[in-house]
Amino acid sequence: MNADQVHVAAYSPVQKCWHVESLADHVTSNARNLGAGTLGDTAYCAVALAESREAASDAIAEIEKIVNGGKETGNDEDGA
Repeated sequence: MNADQVHVAAYSPVQKCWHVESLADHVTSNARNLGAGTLGDTAYCAVALAESREAASDAIAEIEKIVNGGKETGNDEDGA
């Protein structure tokens, strides 16, 4: 398994939404932002690693459920 096959469920504090991306994309994005000096503004907070996009999306739902006291939010990995 490589970083393109592992997915991360992440939260963007700037965009205020969850998203799912490959670990490779996650690291590349943060490295690009660090190089541009904007990592503090755009850093993604990885909260769960999973072997598939679906598992990462499920992790988002479970985390939001806990954060919201057991209530479903209806948000998906695109923040809709």
